[in-house]
Amino acid sequence: MYDVVRRTVMELKLTKKNVIAGVVALWAIVLTLSLSANTMFGVLYLLGVPLFFILPGILTLGIFNLRQLKGWGTVLVSVGVSVLELMFIALAANWFLPFVGISRPLDALPLWFLFSVVLFTLLYFSLKDIEELVVHVPRFLIAETKLGLAFMLPPLFFVVTSIDGAVRLNNGIEDNTTLLMLAAMALYSFLVVIFVNRIEKQVIPAILYLNALALLFMTSLRGWFVSGHDIQREFFVFQLAKGAGLWDVSTYVDAYNACLSITVLPTLLVNTLHIADPYVYKVLLQVLFALVLVLVYLTARTWLNHRLAFLTGLCFMAFPTFFQDMPFLIRQEVAFLFFGLMVYVLFERHLSLFARRTLFFLFGVGVVLSHYSTTYTVLFVLMITYLVVTVLRLFGSFIPSYFKNLSTSTYRKRAITLPIIFMLVMVSFAWTNVITGTGGHAEEVAGDVMGAVLGGFTGSSYSQDVFVFFSFDHGTTDYTMEDFIAGEVQDERAENPDLYFPQETYEGYEYMLVPDDVLPVTTFGSFLGVGEVVLASGKILSKLLQLAILLGLIYALYNRSWIRRFDDEMYALAAASMVFIVSCMVVPLLSKEYGVFRAIQQSLFVLVPFMVLGLIMLARGVAHLTERWVTFFGLPRRDVSDQTVLRYTGALAVLFFLFSTGVFAQLVGGSIPPVHLNNSGDDYDHYVVTDAEEEAILWLQQQIFEDMATTTKEPLVQADRFGKKKLQAVLTTPVSGNIFPGSIQKDAYVFVSGGVLQEGVARQAYDGVVLKYTYPVAFLDANKSLVFNNGEVRIYK
Repeated sequence: MYDVVRRTVMELKLTKKNVIAGVVALWAIVLTLSLSANTMFGVLYLLGVPLFFILPGILTLGIFNLRQLKGWGTVLVSVGVSVLELMFIALAANWFLPFVGISRPLDALPLWFLFSVVLFTLLYFSLKDIEELVVHVPRFLIAETKLGLAFMLPPLFFVVTSIDGAVRLNNGIEDNTTLLMLAAMALYSFLVVIFVNRIEKQVIPAILYLNALALLFMTSLRGWFVSGHDIQREFFVFQLAKGAGLWDVSTYVDAYNACLSITVLPTLLVNTLHIADPYVYKVLLQVLFALVLVLVYLTARTWLNHRLAFLTGLCFMAFPTFFQDMPFLIRQEVAFLFFGLMVYVLFERHLSLFARRTLFFLFGVGVVLSHYSTTYTVLFVLMITYLVVTVLRLFGSFIPSYFKNLSTSTYRKRAITLPIIFMLVMVSFAWTNVITGTGGHAEEVAGDVMGAVLGGFTGSSYSQDVFVFFSFDHGTTDYTMEDFIAGEVQDERAENPDLYFPQETYEGYEYMLVPDDVLPVTTFGSFLGVGEVVLASGKILSKLLQLAILLGLIYALYNRSWIRRFDDEMYALAAASMVFIVSCMVVPLLSKEYGVFRAIQQSLFVLVPFMVLGLIMLARGVAHLTERWVTFFGLPRRDVSDQTVLRYTGALAVLFFLFSTGVFAQLVGGSIPPVHLNNSGDDYDHYVVTDAEEEAILWLQQQIFEDMATTTKEPLVQADRFGKKKLQAVLTTPVSGNIFPGSIQKDAYVFVSGGVLQEGVARQAYDGVVLKYTYPVAFLDANKSLVFNNGEVRIYK
C-alpha cells in the first residue's frame, strides 16, 4: 500500500473509499464516546481534537483546491479554518434551531447533528473529483531521521515537567521543578541554534510548538479553578451560554459576551468532548494558542533562514506577555491565532493572490468574532499599512539606491486592498453595533482618546506599562491614601451617605500604603552584590531587545547579507505596527485600555524578524568587543565570523529568555515572585484561586440565590481588587472592587480573601494604578456580621 521514498519518507496512497471509511470511523468513535460521556484513557480527547480542529479545515482546503500548502502550512490553515467553522456551526445552531422547537441548541445533540451535516457535506465535495490521494508521511511521523526524533524528545519532556511543576505548586509543594525545566529549555534552545542545519526543517516547528506549550501550561495550570485576571470574567460569560444552552448577548450586554471565542466555542467543546469546564480554558485552548509559534516561524522563513527563523520563535515566546498574560486572556489568544494566520497567508507564496486575499479576509472575520480590542487595533494597523504602501509605490523612484532592499513595484498587485479593509470594517460594525449592540465601549474609548488628544492629555494618566517600557523599573505613583479617599471615597459617600457607616467608625483605623512583595535575597544573590548586577543586567538586556527592533528595521532597508529582499507590504506592516505601539505609549487612555505590552506582543507577529536582525547587529558588536578584551589577557585576537555572530545572537536570546521567565530572579532574589514559580507574592494572590476561596465563592453564590428568592433587590458584594476578579467568574450580582472601610455599604456582603487575611493588606485600583494598603479587618469584626469563615476566607454581611 505504500512505498519507501528516500528511505525516510513513506508515500501513502489512499483511495476515495479509504478516506471516506477513515473519516466515518473517526466520526463514529468520537460520537459514540461523546454521547456515552466515556472519557476513559483520554481517547475521546485524543481523537476528538483532530476531528474538530483539523479535519473540517483540511476538507475545506480540498474543496477549494488549496493543495499548494505543504506540511505545517496545511495544518495551521486547516486549524484556522476549522475553528472559524466551529464558531459558525455553533452560531447557526444558536440562531436557527430554536425556530424548530429546540430551546437549548448549544447542548451536545443539536451541536453534533449540525457538525455532522457540515462534516459530511465537506467530505462529499472535497472528494467529488478525486479517486486517489497520495500522502507523504515521515518515517517517525514528525521526523524523518533518528537525529530529528532525538531533538523532539526534550520538548516533550518540557511539557510533562511543566505540568508536573504546576501540579506540585497547586498541592503546596514549592520545589524547583519548573525552574529546572526553564533552565533546561534555555540550554536546549541554544543547542538548537547551533545545530539547526542538521535538524530536519519540519521538526523545528514542532520544537517551537512544544516549547510554547510548556511555557503556557506552567502558568495556565496554576490553581485548580480558572486562574488569572480577565479569564475570570471570560469564564463567567462562558458559563452563561453553557448553563442556558443558548448564547444570548441580551442576558448580559457586555463586550466580553460578544466574543464567540469565550462563549459558543468553549461551550461546543465542553458539551461534545466532556472536558471539565475550567480545563477547556486551562488546557485545550492553550493547545490551540501554542500554534502561534509555528506561525511566527513560518512567516519569518519567507525572509530568513532556518536558524534565524527559529530565533524569531524563541524571542516571541520569551517576551513576558506570552507566558504571563496570554493564558489569562483567552479571547485574545484566539484572536491572536487568527491574526497570526492573517500575516502568514498574506506572504505565503505557494498560494495564489486570490487565495491569499480570501483567507486573509476570512481570518480577519475570525478576529472580529473573537475579540473586540484586537479587531480595532488590527484595522488601525491595516489602514496605516495601506497608506504606507501607497506612499512607497508613489515615491519609490525617489528612494535612495542604498535603500533599494524593498520591493516597491507599482505593477505587483497588493494583497492588502482597500475593499478588504472596508469589508472587515463593515463586518466589525455589523457584529458589534448591529448584531450584539456592544460597540458603545469602542465609541466611548475613541471619543475619550480624541478628547484627550485635543485637550493635551489633561486629566489622563498612563498605564504602568509605559513607565516600565521607558525606564529600568516599575512606574512609581505619587498617589497617597489621602488622594484616594478624597478622590473616590468621599465622592461615593456624598452621592448617598445613608448607605455607608459614619466616618467616625473608621477614622481611627490605620491604612497606609505598603510596597509590593519581593523574593528574599538568596545567599548567591547577596554574594558581592551579585543579585543587583544580575537584575540590572536583565533590565539592560530587555532595553537592548527593544532597541533591536529599530536597528533591524533600519538594517533591513540597505543590507541583504542575512535576509532576502523584503516585501514592501511586510515593511509597511512593520512600520504601522510601530505606529500602533507608539500610539499606546503617548496616548494615556490607549495605554490603560489596551496596554503597551499587549500591543508589543501583537506587533511581534510582524516585528520579531526585524528584532532578530537587530539582535545580530548587537551580537556582532558584543563579539568584537569581547575579542578586544581577550587581547588584554595576552590571547590572540580572532576574526569575528558569521558563525561566531550567530552563536552570540543565540546567547543573547537565551539570556533574555532566562531573565524574562524569572530563572535568574529566582536564583538571586530581590524581585517580584513569578506566579509560575511560587505560592506567594502579589501575582499569586491576584491570579490563583485557592480551594478555600473557591468554596467561599460557591457558598456566596448559593446565599445570593436564596436572598434573591425572598427579595427582588440584587445584593452588592464588595471585595478588594484581586478578590473582585475571582468573584466575577461566578457571580451575576454586582461586585465592587473596593473594601476601604469608608466605602463599605451597610447591607453589602464583604468578601475578604486569603491574601487580605494572611497579609493584612488589600489592593485598590485607582486611576490606572494599584494601591496596596494595610487593611483593618477589625473594622469589619466591629461593624459587620461574620456569616462565613473557613479559616482562610471570611464573608461578612
